[in-house]
Amino acid sequence: MKARPASLPAKHFRPLRGSIAALLALGALAHAGQIWDGGGANGLWSNNVNWNLDTAPNYTLRLQFAGVLQLASVNDATGSVAGLIFNAGAGAFTLSGNAITLTGTVATGSIANNSGSLQTVSFGTTGVTLGAAQIFNAGAVAGGGLAVTSDVALGANTLTVTGTNNTTLSGALTGTGAVTKNGTGTLRLNGASSYTGQTTINTGKVQAGSTTALAPGSAFFVQGTLDLAGFSNTIGSLGGLNTGVVENVGATPATLTLGGDNSSPTFQGTIIDGVAGSALSIRKVGTGAETFSGANTYTGGTTLENGTLIADSNTALGTGTLTITGVGGPVTLGS
Repeated sequence: MKARPASLPAKHFRPLRGSIAALLALGALAHAGQIWDGGGANGLWSNNVNWNLDTAPNYTLRLQFAGVLQLASVNDATGSVAGLIFNAGAGAFTLSGNAITLTGTVATGSIANNSGSLQTVSFGTTGVTLGAAQIFNAGAVAGGGLAVTSDVALGANTLTVTGTNNTTLSGALTGTGAVTKNGTGTLRLNGASSYTGQTTINTGKVQAGSTTALAPGSAFFVQGTLDLAGFSNTIGSLGGLNTGVVENVGATPATLTLGGDNSSPTFQGTIIDGVAGSALSIRKVGTGAETFSGANTYTGGTTLENGTLIADSNTALGTGTLTITGVGGPVTLGS
């Protein structure tokens, strides 16, 4: 007589049931139409035919935009999405419609352009809200780049902008969060910035595109390049290493006002004019002590209205006139 196989207690099957449930859940996500193929008769996100497999996407994952059909893509379906990816070979999309919150992490969210086309993001009047720290990556393929024309609300989060290609942010930048610039491309700010977190320029360039482009309450730490581009601006303070450059590559002279956050940083980099006729001037306000120690050649002069200015090299204050007004002073000559 054959021996009957021993039966196992039910508890031994519980992990298996859990694993099957997890696999079924992953299968459901895998079959969601995450890739835009533009197969519909219009450019609406709610039109499932626009997504691969003709099924609605799972908005808790990143949406991918591919191909060259229905390039005017309109969000009429959701107020949040993990992230937005433009795939290699994608045409020049313009995403518009309802404002969105980016809910993914840096690894699973963000906005990235992997194509050789300029991609435009223009969501609603309130634009893009960061639900967590995010990266805007303009990519490295020639012809690419990012243009975000709507407002960006940082909240308390950090926005990192990177890529070899350039990024333009044309709307307001608001919140208590921070902005970090990585990559060799240029970040051009055209809107009104009022965020109060630190601005860190590690590499590449941050370029002003208006007189309100740079956040007046933000402490700037510059290791790359800060370019006024002919627009006078105000920042909280200026610090940075000797690789940092502050310049005015514009058609007209411009003044950088700094010190309003009353801190006492040191800027070891260089402050220079741009092209001929575009002199750069420095205006120091606030009660803190600003230290310059680089080989500065700016010609527009230096005005000290409040606090202390420490010249830690013979060329720290450029070649222009030093003017002390209001309650400004002293000017201290360092080592």
